[in-house]
Amino acid sequence: MKILYTFVFSIFVLLATTSCGDSVQRADAPAISVAPQTVLFDGRINEGDTDLQELLIENGGSGALVISDVQIRGHQSFSVVSGFDGELVRIEPDDSWIIRLGYAGVEDGIPTGTLILTHNDFQSEGETRVPLRITESAPRLYVTPNPINFGRVPAGGHSSISASISNIGGRPLLVSDYFIIGGNGVFVIPEDQLLDPTSGEGLELEADESQTITINYDPVDDGFDTGVMIVRSNDPSTADGNTEVEILANGAEPCIEVVPNNEGTYDFGERIVGRTAEETFTIQNCSDPTFGETLIVSSIDLDESSSGAYELSNLPTLPMELLPAEERAFVVGFTPIADLQVESGLLEIDSNDAYTPEIDIELNGIGTTNECPIARAACTVQGSSLPPVSDLFVEPLDTLTCSAVDSTDVDGDIIEYIWSVAEAPEGSTAEFLPDNASETSFFVDLAGRYVLNLEVVDDRGCISDPSAVSVVARPGEDIHVQLVWTTPNDPDETDTGFGAGTDLDLHLVHPNGCWESVFWDCHFRSREPNWGDPGTVSDDPSLDIDDTDGAGPENINLDNPETGATYKVGVHYYNDHGYGASYATLRLYFFGELIFEAREKEFPYADVWWEALIFSWPPDLLGSVDRMWDGVPPCP
Repeated sequence: MKILYTFVFSIFVLLATTSCGDSVQRADAPAISVAPQTVLFDGRINEGDTDLQELLIENGGSGALVISDVQIRGHQSFSVVSGFDGELVRIEPDDSWIIRLGYAGVEDGIPTGTLILTHNDFQSEGETRVPLRITESAPRLYVTPNPINFGRVPAGGHSSISASISNIGGRPLLVSDYFIIGGNGVFVIPEDQLLDPTSGEGLELEADESQTITINYDPVDDGFDTGVMIVRSNDPSTADGNTEVEILANGAEPCIEVVPNNEGTYDFGERIVGRTAEETFTIQNCSDPTFGETLIVSSIDLDESSSGAYELSNLPTLPMELLPAEERAFVVGFTPIADLQVESGLLEIDSNDAYTPEIDIELNGIGTTNECPIARAACTVQGSSLPPVSDLFVEPLDTLTCSAVDSTDVDGDIIEYIWSVAEAPEGSTAEFLPDNASETSFFVDLAGRYVLNLEVVDDRGCISDPSAVSVVARPGEDIHVQLVWTTPNDPDETDTGFGAGTDLDLHLVHPNGCWESVFWDCHFRSREPNWGDPGTVSDDPSLDIDDTDGAGPENINLDNPETGATYKVGVHYYNDHGYGASYATLRLYFFGELIFEAREKEFPYADVWWEALIFSWPPDLLGSVDRMWDGVPPCP
């Protein structure tokens, strides 16, 4: 039945949107609106009498609105009295149409129904439903719209919606309070419209009376926001007198995001005359991954006023459909024509994002005969006699010395050095110190792969292409245990000093010991306990770093572990310093290879312990314990 309906409706849409063989374009789409959004009938009329109400249907779009069918589902006491005789109804833009509806009084029960309009407004999915309700002898609360949907509002923007609180019953409705929960404070009812629940007065609404309140929305980011408005009243049909109205924003509507886009501009800077410089632009559907709708990109083009120095390539087939979070890339090329000549262009992208249906990005660039400098970066382990190279293997906790002295500029001078970390293991906070000198140092805090970039700038402001150094850090010990963590409420996890961040501690326990044992637990109080042969240190574990102010890492290493021994690994949330919950990631390496990883383990508050895993040596047993404790776990 659903397939048949879809086929019939598709044929109707084709007929209704075609004239003389030319299909109506998206720009000529209709837009339906109805008033009222809920039709209320007088439920106090006697059986055999009829109450009549009118429904106004308006077309606020730019194309003809075609109504193909009008149906009532629900109780048979509702009917279409006039305005539709079964033929197609065509409503031109900015025009309207009225149908008259009737309700025949019934003796018992509270009948309900729904008026269904079938049409060619695709934004409304070809169908509009209008609830049909009657007033009752008891007070009845009705809130519209429900849910309250702000649609798409960008970060830093503002939007307001008026919600109507109505009494559709037959006796006075007393609203004692209404308020909003959730939404992180982005949904607000103005103070002058709030009720005082302690006054005992509230808001009294007679039958068919309504009160309008305003809800403001001021998003701080572009993500999905949701909240609930609670309305408390004497409506006997509500649970505990509470009616919940969902509030939504920035969720379902298609949302376009273009990168790069620096407030509507992109600057190529100085580029060599006759040589093409390319920039990859990415279009993403930024609507919510769960609730979002498909983004349709209908056009990607350069405005006719754009300089011939610009061209587009690798364009996707249009129209292009992107699911939520899906993205697609294309390339803008810039080929300067003459030295010191400024070239301007305008990139235009059209989509079905209702808030920004057209994105314009101004393109700027300048031709130059100045050759940009060439960056050449190389690094070596500090203290090593080996020469600097661009591809090297190191161990965690090594410090690199990196140099840009081989960088060149054939027709000018290099005046600026820019070092950056293009890739690092998850949880790494390593950075260059300093990041703007010809020679610098870099601390390798975690095992994994790093890509370190160098850019240089000449005396005419031309920036080189990046020069990359690849670094792979592998533990050299038989056993390497690594702990890193994140704390959402810590605004800067890289700052240092007592109380500057949270303090999590890593523990490795010998089979002879218990947690926090001085002799058998390797941790911050016993950083190098004497295990194995008492006469040698080569078989003793060591805690290399005790990070007390946030993020980690903390590493424990062990060479020559005892044959047949079974070790335990744990994490203790020693002190939160007021920052709240932290999330730990634990990794275990054997002979430099990652063999266990547990990510984002939640520590909700301080003094929580996590018994994470056990392993034996030689490595023939590896088990995840994954048990949380309040306080020190008991000794088995």
